[in-house]
Amino acid sequence: VSFNGYWYLVFKDSDNLIKKFYFKEIKNIDILKEQFKDTIDDLQKKLDNAINAYFDGNKKEYAVQLYISKEISHLFKRKRISPSQRIIKSYDDNSIDIELFITNDMEIIPTIQKFIPYIKVISPNSLEKKCMGNIDEYQRVF
Repeated sequence: VSFNGYWYLVFKDSDNLIKKFYFKEIKNIDILKEQFKDTIDDLQKKLDNAINAYFDGNKKEYAVQLYISKEISHLFKRKRISPSQRIIKSYDDNSIDIELFITNDMEIIPTIQKFIPYIKVISPNSLEKKCMGNIDEYQRVF
């Protein structure tokens, strides 16, 4: 699978855990005559909803709600962040609230921080705190 132009090997191991390896870091490959059983349906669904390589296919998805201001709402209407994204509220000024599902906060944090101050986390509260903590840390360091 490719995330942001980087290729990863993603598979389910014998314990049914989803594993992910960056291609350039794979070394010492042994070619075996064994064949694998294709369990692509479940894994493919998870990959289809993954936003980036931070997704964790072994964790349950959880909802994130974001307020998107009128200045950038057209971008989120034009191209969804994820197939799970849906508009849950539209405002008269063209701003919107969206909901999407992720498995790891880092799937969405880069997008949120990219669009500050035009995007705000509605829920979960823990995600908003992480984003604000990143801003505080940035200001402390620089």
